[in-house]
Amino acid sequence: VINWKWYNFSGDEARFLDAFIDENVFTIEPPDLEIEPFATSIVEITYTAEGVGEDESGIELTYLVGDIERIVEIPLNGAGVTGQRGEIAGEWTVDESPYYIIENCVIIQGEELLIEPGVEVRFLNQSILTINGTLTAEGEEGDSIRFTNGNEDRSEWGQGLRFEGEPSECSLAYVIVENLIVPDVEGNNFPGAARFHGGDYIIENSSFRNCVGRVGGISVFGSNFEIRNSEIIGNRGR
Repeated sequence: VINWKWYNFSGDEARFLDAFIDENVFTIEPPDLEIEPFATSIVEITYTAEGVGEDESGIELTYLVGDIERIVEIPLNGAGVTGQRGEIAGEWTVDESPYYIIENCVIIQGEELLIEPGVEVRFLNQSILTINGTLTAEGEEGDSIRFTNGNEDRSEWGQGLRFEGEPSECSLAYVIVENLIVPDVEGNNFPGAARFHGGDYIIENSSFRNCVGRVGGISVFGSNFEIRNSEIIGNRGR
């Protein structure tokens, strides 16, 4: 939903006629609104992602002032996305990429999430992906799997991956974990953008970079952890 302040400087009533946006990505509900002459109103525009893709142009509104039809564009930097929240499992494919973690997600014990090479996972709203089950993310040389932020506002960047307890398993190869921030707040026991707690882990040909947290990119607690042919670079601790 976009709330947009509309000023009608005309001596005639203004009335909205139609709204347009990339229909392959969004459907849009145009505002049903009439604005009196020389009045101000908050216009509520509702748009819903219907597919996968991005639109960085804007919403085009057609309106009528008196007998004159006019067009106004409202800038929009949004994406039609595959949004994820709550319990997740199954297979994430490159055809449906990018996947957005819009709220905290968890792979529960006994379930598996398989991510194909080339998939990009973007975190929003300080979200976390917790693995109590199995995560298989095996990219390929030149076709990595990327875990990254999905918002230009750093305060809304995601917090990353949490591998929790003995049941959790993972197979990570040709994975990039980047541009994630773990807030330094009281009670936050997740100091790294990729946290491994318990379990056995082998990570190969991967990169952990440009993350911010109490210890930066990776934190390991009570785990059998091995990392091979990988880089940990540009991370920052507090």
